[in-house]
Amino acid sequence: PNAGTFVTSGTSIPVNLQSIAAPSLWVRSDAGTISAGVLTIEEADYDPGTSPYTGTWSLISTIDLTTLSTLTAQTVTHLQVSGYGFLRVRISTAVTGGGKVNVVLRGRP
Repeated sequence: PNAGTFVTSGTSIPVNLQSIAAPSLWVRSDAGTISAGVLTIEEADYDPGTSPYTGTWSLISTIDLTTLSTLTAQTVTHLQVSGYGFLRVRISTAVTGGGKVNVVLRGRP
């Protein structure tokens, strides 16, 4: 697992899930107020030897980040067992209000 800094905008690097079982995304807040914000979970498939896919990624799910406002809170999304390609998360609606979030991907090889 990799832990990053708390952010209000941005897109993660794509993660190759082709050999990862039971992937889960953990989203944590920093206890600040979140008055707006949406995290989008997306997937695409491309040759790992090339640059990441630059077209429109396929939507898997979204998370309303306002549900984490004013709490040191977390939510988890357990992805269904499937043959995923590359996964990324993107803050599709900027986090406003002063709070920030952190996203961690966990799974089994």
